[in-house]
Amino acid sequence: AVATGASTSALPAQAPSVQHSEGVRTMLNQLAREASDWQDSAYTSANAGLYALIQKCYALYKELTNTKDPNLKYKKQGLADHMSLKGLDAYKEKPLPQKIIRCVFGDRDRRRISTYNVALRCIVNEGWDVDDVPTMIASRGGVQEMSMSRKPGAVTNKDKAALAAPQVT
Repeated sequence: AVATGASTSALPAQAPSVQHSEGVRTMLNQLAREASDWQDSAYTSANAGLYALIQKCYALYKELTNTKDPNLKYKKQGLADHMSLKGLDAYKEKPLPQKIIRCVFGDRDRRRISTYNVALRCIVNEGWDVDDVPTMIASRGGVQEMSMSRKPGAVTNKDKAALAAPQVT
């Protein structure tokens, strides 16, 4: 017998385990859509801005290494003066790419600054055209990927440890 007032066509209620499982899946799908939107907008825009800054750092590097420029010594003095005014004298003997990156990005996040420095050194070492910098950085997967890549034949810390470990025979 059917209880009075009860609907025979109503679907049975889902078990709490199914409700919670579906709720989490729904939330993850929504978060994935939001992450995709963020990557396509703010993240992409921020990276483009960063790559343009590194491009300008490289252009400055090229300017400060142009031995044909009759004003080169004055430009280098300008860099030295700026570093002194900003309290960056500890970097006076560092390589030029590191000086430029430090002057531009300051001392906000050392790990990030190190990544930018490695990227700029890579650009310098490979002699990229200034106009190609943003495109080339993007094609390499970004500055983080550039900083993590190793030169062919480079020995990793793991390799060094294996070489130093006593051989068991």
